[in-house]
Amino acid sequence: MESESNLKQKQKLEVYDILKEAIILYVKNINFIIFTFFISLPLFCIMVYFEIQFQETLVETFHIFYPKHVDYDILDRMNNDYYLKLIQLGLIYIFPLQLLEFGIAIVTIDLSSKLSSQQEKKMTLKDMFEKPIHSSNLRGSFLTFIYVVFLTTTHQLGLLWIVINYLCLKDLSYVIFGMIFSMLFAKVLKMYLEWSSMWNMSLVMSILEGINGYEQGNGTYLQVGLFCMVIPLKWVVFMIYFNDCKERHLVKKIDEELGN
Repeated sequence: MESESNLKQKQKLEVYDILKEAIILYVKNINFIIFTFFISLPLFCIMVYFEIQFQETLVETFHIFYPKHVDYDILDRMNNDYYLKLIQLGLIYIFPLQLLEFGIAIVTIDLSSKLSSQQEKKMTLKDMFEKPIHSSNLRGSFLTFIYVVFLTTTHQLGLLWIVINYLCLKDLSYVIFGMIFSMLFAKVLKMYLEWSSMWNMSLVMSILEGINGYEQGNGTYLQVGLFCMVIPLKWVVFMIYFNDCKERHLVKKIDEELGN
C-alpha cells in the first residue's frame, strides 16, 4: 500500500524536471562521467574526421553552385572526385558513426537505468565496465536502431533534396518556386523534429523492455567534443521520460482497479 501511495503522488514530469533529473543523474556519479567519456572516445575520433571532410565538401559544393567564372553548368563542375567524397561521407555516416552511437546508446541507457534504481546507485568504474548487457535485447534493439537510422536518413535526404532543387531552380527567378520549396522544407523539417523524438524513444523502449521494430507502437574539435558529451545525456533524458510515463501508466491502472 505504501508503494501504491507513492505512485499515486507521482506527478507528471515537465521538460525542465526531466532535464534536471537527467543532469543530476549524470553528474552525481563521477564514475559515470568517466565511463561515458571513455566509451565516447571512438565516436569523437570518427566525428572529427567526418566533420572536417564534411566542411570541406560544403565549401566545394558552394563553389560548384556559385562559381567565380561561369564556364560550365553545374553537372559538369561535379567531377568524379566530388562524387567519391559524397559516397565516402555517406558510408562514414551510415556505418561507423551510427554503429558507434548505437553502442553508446545501448550502454548508456542500460547503465543509467540501473543507476536510477535504489539498489545500484553506488557502482564503481570497474562495475560499469564489467556490468553485462542482456544479449537477448541486443538483436531486437539493433533491429529497432536500423529502423531509426533509415527513417532519420531518409528525412535528412529529403531536406537535402529540397535545398538542392531550390539552388538548381532559383536562377529561373520565379517567386513561386521559392515559396513552394520553403513550404516543403518547413513541412519536412517539422516532421523530422517531431518524429525523431518518437524514434529515439522507441530505441529506449527496445533496450529497456525488449520490444523491437515498431511492434508497439579547434572549433571542429570543440563542436564534436560537445556533441559527444551531449549524446549520453540525451539517452539519459529519454530513459527518465520513459520511466516517468511507465510509472504514470501504472498509477492510472491502480486508480482504475480502485474504482477512482
